[in-house]
Amino acid sequence: MSIATASGLTAKDAIAKAKFFFRDFFSDQNVENVLLEELDFDDVSGNWRVTIGFDVGRKAVRQPSLNALAALTHQEVTPIREARVFEISDSDGSLVKMSNT
Repeated sequence: MSIATASGLTAKDAIAKAKFFFRDFFSDQNVENVLLEELDFDDVSGNWRVTIGFDVGRKAVRQPSLNALAALTHQEVTPIREARVFEISDSDGSLVKMSNT
């Protein structure tokens, strides 16, 4: 798989298209920390695969100790992170597929 074989969209174009679709599909949800995670061009299908990661607005709580008192004071709260892969057609920039990673 090589970005050099793409003939329609540039890498920046493919990323911009994926971000557009992401914003459109997730506009009614509380997502934060949206980041480009990966970019790839598939020579066989002629599609760009753009992976976008994001925090879903929920937190995971981890309690590192079995001691109840220690658990209350030492909870680790981390955002729940997800990602979606957008397959974008190199020829016309249309969305071919969106999937979970």
